[in-house]
Amino acid sequence: MKTIGAQAKEFRIWKGWTYTRMAQEVSKHQETSVSRQKLTQLENAGDRRPHYLYALAQAMGTTSDTLLAGQYSVPSAQRDQDLDKQNHARAEEPHTPYQVASPALAVQALVQALSAMEPGTRDRASSLLSSLARDPEGPWSGWLVDLLEKNQNPEQPTKAGS
Repeated sequence: MKTIGAQAKEFRIWKGWTYTRMAQEVSKHQETSVSRQKLTQLENAGDRRPHYLYALAQAMGTTSDTLLAGQYSVPSAQRDQDLDKQNHARAEEPHTPYQVASPALAVQALVQALSAMEPGTRDRASSLLSSLARDPEGPWSGWLVDLLEKNQNPEQPTKAGS
């Protein structure tokens, strides 16, 4: 029987995610954020039952019962090969997805995006920006990007569920 930590590690590696990305995805499924350190500890300890078990299962596309039983497996070998090709292609790209020409241009782009938002959405963005300033390693940047992208494409729901 695989431990919860082993299953989480297998999934994270299969997806090609860093601990930070995995923490962002898990945090989307619960009210409090899950840190990359907690995921690292879970993978290293393996046999722990984390308080964020339900959120972890949701992020992995399975159930808590499946994880507790040690029965989670990543999808089929063909999909693995396809994803390996995609992950390899992504690994060849520069690893700075949010890098911009200058901070001034980044701020200008943010001002433009915020100006186009409804007041309620802008309040949510304000909260995310505040959280991002306090904790740059948290899931806030991903959620902010989701919010900004949703505002540009209103027919697409955000991944954060807002």
